[in-house]
Amino acid sequence: MFELYQEMEKMETPEAKVYKAIDSLEALIQHNLSDLSKWTEKEKTFNLTYADARVEFSDFLKELRREIKKDTIIKLDEQRY
Repeated sequence: MFELYQEMEKMETPEAKVYKAIDSLEALIQHNLSDLSKWTEKEKTFNLTYADARVEFSDFLKELRREIKKDTIIKLDEQRY
């Protein structure tokens, strides 16, 4: 288990990169599901940029990130009305 953790920390293998990207995207999805009134101004910007670099190695994950970002924008737009 310790060796797997070290592999994930180094982020050199494809599996480690997928693990870190999915972990980051899951956090964004959870954030999008949370009550917007609890978000700070920093979180509003953060949710639009976080994990972008972590998905660059995969076209599929880049597309998933774009879809999550769309959800964030919709959520932020709802607050304006």
